[in-house]
Amino acid sequence: PLNEYAIDLGSRAGRTYSKEELSHEIPMKLCDAWGLTRHSARTLAQVFSSYESILQHPLFVGWFCFLILEDEVEGLEEMDQDSAIARNNLISKIISIGIKSSLERREAEFSGSKDDPASDEFLRILRIFVAVAFHFDLTRPEQIYHHMKVYNLAGEISSSIRTSIEEHCGILFLTADNVEWTHRTIPELMYADFYFDHPEIHHWGPLKATSPVVSRLAQLTYENGAM
Repeated sequence: PLNEYAIDLGSRAGRTYSKEELSHEIPMKLCDAWGLTRHSARTLAQVFSSYESILQHPLFVGWFCFLILEDEVEGLEEMDQDSAIARNNLISKIISIGIKSSLERREAEFSGSKDDPASDEFLRILRIFVAVAFHFDLTRPEQIYHHMKVYNLAGEISSSIRTSIEEHCGILFLTADNVEWTHRTIPELMYADFYFDHPEIHHWGPLKATSPVVSRLAQLTYENGAM
């Protein structure tokens, strides 16, 4: 879960951080804030130079520590020559692993495993929820559910799925009356992934073409040999 320190770091988008802060001070503080062992912060300090191009924001640093703890860092350096793609891959990995971890930590009904039909349905609804929220600039959960129904993306959503979306996805966003993203690129990438898999959603209107959305779609197109 994010505390006030972590949220504050995520909101200071215009701040430039020194290498010392990113490789030593901030990892320790974020590990403490998120309840992670400091071993992951010490490991990050040792490998920081290899990943410096993508570790330019405190939340990326904190998430990287999380991946170290989960033994999921391998492969991120493969796209290191292109920092935008490397950041996309880092955040995409966090989305995939972080959702499952958040559900487990909160002892949610859904495991986050794609092998479980109920969890797979939850993940499907969650991705629609994020894509709709981003495309239509919606922040209130009830508005988002309403648009999902209007556009025939989901029928009646069970209370258990709503609870897990609104209370168990802290690695992605926080909700109360409004959705608050832990980092603005999270909904952009999830929206791009959803758009790529569901091109028929052009009836939503023009693509919301932010720079991360366009770069992610270009990456997916190239990786899938669709160019």
